[in-house]
Amino acid sequence: MWDPISGPILFYSTSSILFFKGGEVIDGEGENGGINMLSMIQNGIVAKLEQEFGTKINVYVDEGVEQGLTKPCFLIAIGNPSVSQKIGSRFLGHHPFRIKYLGMSSQNNLEIQMLAQDLYEALDIITLSNGDKLRGTKMRHELVNGELQFDVNYDMYVRKVEEPKELMGTLAVNNLIKGGKV
Repeated sequence: MWDPISGPILFYSTSSILFFKGGEVIDGEGENGGINMLSMIQNGIVAKLEQEFGTKINVYVDEGVEQGLTKPCFLIAIGNPSVSQKIGSRFLGHHPFRIKYLGMSSQNNLEIQMLAQDLYEALDIITLSNGDKLRGTKMRHELVNGELQFDVNYDMYVRKVEEPKELMGTLAVNNLIKGGKV
């Protein structure tokens, strides 16, 4: 159903002017000019964290880079996105993210819990590169071995729109009334 090979299917957000084709955002530069929606959301999270925490806390976007990190830092990982059909051609896209905070070993539990509260406020609404805003849902946090793990979803409705089919060309009709008069 989401396979771009199966045919031209466009998706767009009902709250914005994001157009999707085969999972890629079409941003006015043509079919190959868009960027992946998950990348747009991830970039919005990075921008919001940098805005809120400045240069005090580094931000990394790949969970596999845990060696050589400069602490304190955030690691942003993409969860397992999903799409569920709602009514007719409307779908709800779920985009879960996990933000891990690796702090200094001298930080106590209270400081980490206060940081978690700051993340609730900071990640409530993010701004995408095209100016659209997304609200974070299902926010929760937990401490695992002294490491803060903060989960947030950015969900959005999309609508499936098939490309218009080519219409019939022109048709010339000659009508004559009985007796040869037009």
